[in-house]
Amino acid sequence: MSFGGWSGLDADLVWYPLLFTGQYQSYYSNAELDALLIKGRSTLDEKERMDAYRAAARIIKEEAPHIPFFVPPLIYAASSRLVWTPRTDSMIDLRKAGLR
Repeated sequence: MSFGGWSGLDADLVWYPLLFTGQYQSYYSNAELDALLIKGRSTLDEKERMDAYRAAARIIKEEAPHIPFFVPPLIYAASSRLVWTPRTDSMIDLRKAGLR
């Protein structure tokens, strides 16, 4: 599931702040989803995490609690003076960017 403007290699980075009951950015409440999100973020066992997030994804798909209506276009610019290496996950991180 994709959330416009949000990116990350871990479902917890997007689903917890947007869909967990009581979070600042969440306007949704589902006790079953909350339990799965807690389970996923509480273990380092890769299989347990995948199982929890797969079950969470089914709930999110069925209930569609978050439907982005607008995805802004990505606009890029470049300069021959720019010193920057893009990340492999498509996130734009300019903290190490600079100009010659």
